[in-house]
Amino acid sequence: MALRAAALLVLAVMSTSCGFKSEPIGSLPQFPQSASDALDRKVIVQEAPRRIVSLDPGMTEAAFDIGVGRLLVGGTGTETFPAQATKLRPMLNGQGKPNLRAIGKANPDLVLVPKTLAQTQADADRIARRLGIEVYVSDRESVKGIEHDILQLGLLTGHGSQARGLFTNMQNRIKTITTPFAGQDPVPVFVDRGYFYTIPGDGLAANLIGLAGGMNVAENADVSTPLTPAELRQAAPQVYLAVAGSGVTLQGLRRSPATRSLPAVRHKRFTVLPDAVFMRSGPRVVDSLQAIAQAIHPEGK
Repeated sequence: MALRAAALLVLAVMSTSCGFKSEPIGSLPQFPQSASDALDRKVIVQEAPRRIVSLDPGMTEAAFDIGVGRLLVGGTGTETFPAQATKLRPMLNGQGKPNLRAIGKANPDLVLVPKTLAQTQADADRIARRLGIEVYVSDRESVKGIEHDILQLGLLTGHGSQARGLFTNMQNRIKTITTPFAGQDPVPVFVDRGYFYTIPGDGLAANLIGLAGGMNVAENADVSTPLTPAELRQAAPQVYLAVAGSGVTLQGLRRSPATRSLPAVRHKRFTVLPDAVFMRSGPRVVDSLQAIAQAIHPEGK
């Protein structure tokens, strides 16, 4: 036994002298980390961000949901949820554009900018060069884009598992909402923002209507001009969604000779929804989907 112990001691000394050492077994380092943004740009962070400016309220909400809200040092000044986000210092100028001077003073490691404020790779790269930090461009135009951004935010902040958990929760809720009408023909829907002005055919609102089992009857319309009564009658929407505050009422539509014959009006399939339902991004986009789905499929409530 003594001889065996001595042999083991010699081996240990030899291993040390030859440069061998015990390495801890565990997960690989999380950083550097790479993410792909809405403009197909590669955003690389060398270490976990400690200070973040978010100019996308939806991404701000997601940051709080995955546990990195404490890192936020600036926002847009328009945040309403969660309550902590309303206290963020505004980082937009009077024209609603990124205030690069204010952002620079906040000394962030990462800036989140929606595609509406950085529409091209050149726009995003210019902001990144001016600030000397990484800029991630987010997508507020589709549910899939929002989900992608949440997962990428998790990667960039070292909170990948939390982001995947949030993503999974969103996916499960979406499945629960959409399963009852899966496989059915899309329901023709018109969204009235007031005076027959409608929503863009390629934005988040139209995407939500599609996921909710609807079909935007005005998807090819010019949103800068209202639909004519003749165009609306030809579209024959079966569901009529009015934006709150637009002044549109079912009673008014039933009284007007221009709209009283619309299927949606005749069958009283009319719902008023808050503007936020058609606009908000972030995790609560699923709440918007649920509200629109209930308006299109009231029998599923």
